[in-house]
Amino acid sequence: MTESRSLTVGIVLPDARILALFRRALESIAAQSHADWRLVVTDAFETPGEAARIAGLVLGRDDPRVTFQPVGDASRAAAINLGLRALETELAVIHPEGDSWSPEFLSVMVERLAATRRRVPGLKAAVSGASSVSEEVTGAHIRIDAVTDWAAPGSAEPCDGVLDIRRIALANPFPAIAFLFDRNAALDLGGYDETLPLHADWDFHLRFCLEHDLWTHAERLAFHHERAEDAALPEDAAYRAVLTNRWLRRTGDMCLLQAPDEAGAPVPAGKPEVKAGAPVAQPLEADPAKRRKGPFGRALSNLNRARKRWI
Repeated sequence: MTESRSLTVGIVLPDARILALFRRALESIAAQSHADWRLVVTDAFETPGEAARIAGLVLGRDDPRVTFQPVGDASRAAAINLGLRALETELAVIHPEGDSWSPEFLSVMVERLAATRRRVPGLKAAVSGASSVSEEVTGAHIRIDAVTDWAAPGSAEPCDGVLDIRRIALANPFPAIAFLFDRNAALDLGGYDETLPLHADWDFHLRFCLEHDLWTHAERLAFHHERAEDAALPEDAAYRAVLTNRWLRRTGDMCLLQAPDEAGAPVPAGKPEVKAGAPVAQPLEADPAKRRKGPFGRALSNLNRARKRWI
């Protein structure tokens, strides 16, 4: 079975164009205790050679682990696909320009994936817990305002184990910065959907999880940074609906159909509104042993049988 020391890791840093964020991303990568990585930077700087100049300052001149791919006006999804194809590694991870890692991210996640593959053969990815960082960027200065536990709307707290794919239909349960995956498996899926201007990460995670299982490592080793300019666009809800519809059409199980709440997170149809601060009543069950599967349970059972899962 593949050991962690033999797993090669490739990093795609897509759409590099903001100097302060790009430099911090490079520092995040350079600080990794697992130093056996390859990096593809998709260069979107207006000044030719700017990305290589900054990388030389942070990583050292002519670091053989780093290559640059100019992308011009290509979309972020197209830049990611270009980077994935340029790599020759077994594993890959997307390091968005604005995000960062704990220094132990690669070391821990590569070891976790290798170890869990020995116990659960066939795993194709691993995802860590993440923190959300609220910040403000002014020129070359970055001010951190708050750090909280990252959680998508409707998602539960992360826990160690194989990811339950029902969660991924509700909302993107993890940011791209936390997701270490099999590169060939990603390419076989067609990579990122370059036609999606929003939520391409979530779409990629959806399609990946429909085909492959992944392991969740609850330790928060990734940092998803959020800035005021990253606020949701008016089209956000529309593209959320597009992805939910794609999920439903592909699984063929309309039991997963849900209505969104005020925050945009899907909730089961018919669920009563709960005001902030109000106590939530829990249903009583006369005999827990006779508990029946709900819509999600039936949907997952059907999907698992269709995929002939071995777990």
